[in-house]
Amino acid sequence: MAAGITEAELLEMVIAMDVMKRADAVIYSQYLFTQSQAHRAELVALHYETIKASMTGIVDKVVLKEAERLAAIAADSLIKDFIQAELNAMGKVIAKGLKEGLHPFEVAKILTLVDKLDGPRGARLLKYKESLEGIGLTDAQIAARVEVYKKALLEERRKTIARTEMRRAIATADTMQAAAAGAKFKVWQSTGDAAVSEECEANEAQGPIPIADGFTGGVDVPPQHPNCRCSVSYVFNDLMKDAATERAKLRAAKTAAAKELQGK
Repeated sequence: MAAGITEAELLEMVIAMDVMKRADAVIYSQYLFTQSQAHRAELVALHYETIKASMTGIVDKVVLKEAERLAAIAADSLIKDFIQAELNAMGKVIAKGLKEGLHPFEVAKILTLVDKLDGPRGARLLKYKESLEGIGLTDAQIAARVEVYKKALLEERRKTIARTEMRRAIATADTMQAAAAGAKFKVWQSTGDAAVSEECEANEAQGPIPIADGFTGGVDVPPQHPNCRCSVSYVFNDLMKDAATERAKLRAAKTAAAKELQGK
């Protein structure tokens, strides 16, 4: 299951980037931790309400208590994803700056530019900015256009996160209801094409697992990652489990074959 990140773990993540002095790493990790905790209660409440809203039928106190626990897990998972994305984006920018021999002040400017964007979107913004240079625009004109594009990328990221987290909350509620109905196992199902991620492929290859367990990718239910297209199905007895295991093997083989074909 996903777990919250501690301040010590966050410091280790920043130090592992190996792009700043330890004193700076301590300050930066403390900043990230404070920021993440400030949003935690809001995220927990949001997940809890979403899980409740997606439930049907009679919902007892035990189920609501479990919903509270799962809401906290989902919030901590999202916080961890946010932090990792920010560290990845920052690390790439710093590494690129060092490679190009930029002055630390210039690297700092770039970091400010990609603030709150994940790695891929940060790279898109920097590439866009570079495309505007040398075509006769003033610095003010470039800055204005970059700001407009950044706002669009931020909105794109927000929508992706919202869509991802809504799916996770609904899938969590579905799993709780399946367990209440007597389901013993759950099975990861990918779309079976070459675009399936390695984590989702590994989850699928597990076949049926106990309904309360987590998949190898570190999540209890889809999505494994933003824009994940996977789902889960439920198995109610051992007899159904054997058939589900065989179907999972066939799906896993189909996914592996599609990815192998694309690699040729």
